[in-house]
Amino acid sequence: MNYEFRIMKNVSSFITLRGHSSFSCAINRTATALLLCCSAALLYGAFEDASPSARMNALGHACIAVSGGEFAALENPSGLSFPETLNVSAGYGRYHMGLSDKSDISNVVLAAGVPYKFFGIGFAYKNFSLKDFYIEETLSIAGSVRFLERFIAGVALKNHTLKIPLNQYLINDPVFAAPYEKNFSEYVIGANFSLPNVTFGYFQNVLDGKLAKYKEPASRHYGMSYKDEGFLVGIDYKDTTLKQIVSVGFEKGLFDNVFLWRLGFNFGNRNYRRISSGLGFDFRDFSIDYAI
Repeated sequence: MNYEFRIMKNVSSFITLRGHSSFSCAINRTATALLLCCSAALLYGAFEDASPSARMNALGHACIAVSGGEFAALENPSGLSFPETLNVSAGYGRYHMGLSDKSDISNVVLAAGVPYKFFGIGFAYKNFSLKDFYIEETLSIAGSVRFLERFIAGVALKNHTLKIPLNQYLINDPVFAAPYEKNFSEYVIGANFSLPNVTFGYFQNVLDGKLAKYKEPASRHYGMSYKDEGFLVGIDYKDTTLKQIVSVGFEKGLFDNVFLWRLGFNFGNRNYRRISSGLGFDFRDFSIDYAI
């Protein structure tokens, strides 16, 4: 089993600690809560498909054809690896620290991967919240199966819950005078095909009608990765009705892969551009990953 403890700073800065054994360890608040809820149908700002892994963030989310371990339960379910033992991970994140009103925007992720012969089963829980004002919860159950040592197919069922609790700012509001809660379903199907050094990946999500009002429309993801002697490159393409994004990530191992250097690029329509990078340390059963 694996220890994993993640500390995240700002939107995309992560640090991951991992070891071997058994446990894993300004903006106005009211305006933010109302914006997250009321404009979700227009902006599709809820339940974003942000990678929960520090490594994947450093690679610019170019992870469709890269094994994501237990975190694949929240991404491409066919990326579930098949370790010899149970893997359990936990992560905690703080976003946009230092806001003038001291808003507490946090993200908690719990994930587990269970191997059984040529099957892989993953469970994951994600909680994103603006404390006391807005909460997104995602519970995912995923499974994958390997065929002929080269082909992996996976499926995930996600349940999303959106909550706006009653608080001192909304108690007198005629619209939000009572707690607000909605539940939605999402299905994800994925597949990976591996050659000696090259892997191809694909996954697609299917939203129920209610969730389509909040989350970005159903998307298709295509990916390819190449890995050889401590070097990895991943290329992904994400296609939705609103945007198209190309992601490219590089990982290079140094000193017998004890140290890892990562770099990611994202390009898309509407002038979307993003650069990410990170470092990793991997020694036997202990590793540290950082991304910004």
